[in-house]
Amino acid sequence: MVIECKLENEDGFLVYGVEIASNDRTTMEVQVDVGNGLVLSVEEDHPEDENIMKVICK
Repeated sequence: MVIECKLENEDGFLVYGVEIASNDRTTMEVQVDVGNGLVLSVEEDHPEDENIMKVICK
């Protein structure tokens, strides 16, 4: 399921940043080149890392 899709500027290149969730609640961040539709990167999001950063930054 697509959670979010947004147009982003990565070092002067336009890419779609797409956040996807699977049935097991794993989320992936996928970057897609706007010009040719090629998948540039796929990274697994780690929500626990975000929670740790929220605590550290407070």
